Amino acid sequence: MSNHEEKCRIAWVDYFRGLCMFGVLAVHLGVPDYIYRLFSPFFLTGFFFVSGYLTGTKKKNIKWLCKRIKALFIPFIFFGLINLLADALFTHSDILAGVIGFLVQIPGSGQDMLWFISCLILCEILTWIIQCLFEENFLATTIAYIGMCILGFTLSSLRIQLPWHIETAMTMGIFVLIGELYRKNENRITSILEKRIAIISFVIYIALYFIFPNMYIDIHLGIYTNIPVFIITAICAIAFLTVICRHMHKIDGLQFIGKNTLVYYALQIKCFTVLKKLIRFNNAILNWWLVFLASLVILGIVAWLITRYIPEIMARKRET
Repeated sequence: MSNHEEKCRIAWVDYFRGLCMFGVLAVHLGVPDYIYRLFSPFFLTGFFFVSGYLTGTKKKNIKWLCKRIKALFIPFIFFGLINLLADALFTHSDILAGVIGFLVQIPGSGQDMLWFISCLILCEILTWIIQCLFEENFLATTIAYIGMCILGFTLSSLRIQLPWHIETAMTMGIFVLIGELYRKNENRITSILEKRIAIISFVIYIALYFIFPNMYIDIHLGIYTNIPVFIITAICAIAFLTVICRHMHKIDGLQFIGKNTLVYYALQIKCFTVLKKLIRFNNAILNWWLVFLASLVILGIVAWLITRYIPEIMARKRET
């Protein structure tokens, strides 16, 4: 892959993550059910797909695992402490109970505000174990991924919620596998099937959206309503979004958000809380958009400051 192609690849991945982050922000700020149902199949699963794509051709040894965990764990602890201190300062919550809850990460406990990062960390570990056990045996690796996914869905269906969102990390492994498979077959898919895949995926996605109007998905709490439909809609949405992002022209703002999704994710709720107290017009729609846009700007400034002055927090090297 040439340097130009590599840059283009990185750009589309950042666009993809940026669009998924738009979904995360919109949903957490509050949207009508019909819009939520449009976003819910892909705005979180897409991150696992990207994770698989970015690591699909890399040898997953212990050094790789340590590097990946470091890249997620440092911001997880840093932003977790910021959230806990903010809660203790402004809501007078028990900080010790908050720390314990944050470290245990029980779904829906109220202290798992950064649950998605902990789930990503655990998913990286689980997929690393599978890769180490089966190495280059594609069939065995695929069976292991599917088996792990089935176990995760089974635990969620039984309403068994484990620390660090183990059951969710298991279910999301299937999207990591899809990302890896796409990376390994990228040239073939791009040159032959890309446009057809986009059209077919979009048609199926919209059809299922209307066929199953009561479909409700909450990955955080392990609610999928109809598991086969969830998987199909998620795959179709990811496929369509991938094609769209690959054909986007340079969009610096979207790429910046995609590169700094951890900052946006970790601080969004606190930012929303403050802005909602400051922005109070007599028009709910206007308030929503003002809070949304102001959050993009404020969190963008915070992300830039972190990248510029303390990149180590994001496990990045300081620019010279």
